[in-house]
Amino acid sequence: MQPSVSFVRSPSDRAIPRDLFVPETRPFHRPVQRTRLRIDTPERAEKAHRAGLPVYLLRPETVIMLGYPINFPPVLFSVEPTLSGVDTQFRKLPSTSVDAIRDPRIEDVIVMLLQLDELAARAVAERNRAELRPAYLLKRVLQENLERAATLVRLQDFAPAIEAVGDALPKATLERQMRKNSPKQVIP
Repeated sequence: MQPSVSFVRSPSDRAIPRDLFVPETRPFHRPVQRTRLRIDTPERAEKAHRAGLPVYLLRPETVIMLGYPINFPPVLFSVEPTLSGVDTQFRKLPSTSVDAIRDPRIEDVIVMLLQLDELAARAVAERNRAELRPAYLLKRVLQENLERAATLVRLQDFAPAIEAVGDALPKATLERQMRKNSPKQVIP
């Protein structure tokens, strides 16, 4: 299944030159049935993800399993143009990597968290330091253009090649925050 984007001109779009657009052609014997993806429950999100669609619902359970106790409303990640074709009540955030959405690794979850809660991203990185691949974390931070968020929580401690952009929280503040949110139990 391939995502597709079309433009529909409305009366308010008269100022846009008409010759910029080319009409879509469809074979007469097989009209295209345009559809939208509806994800209204976590189960439907999981079903779409298992079917290979580039959508991933980041839930608090995933972050808790990675060692950071947190509660937040689930967030749906997808790539454009797929994201614009999804109807959902979940918050939607874009990602640039189809592979990161289809098969998210720890580094991908960290990058997703950078868009939601930078301290949670730092905590997951700290608590999974042994499994982190610095080169892949660098690649994902650069792909998503999140150098400023990564610098704020000093992800350079895990991937030194991340360029420092903007201000970073003091080390003492980060350490205090990490101690305040220690894991209470390990989920088997």
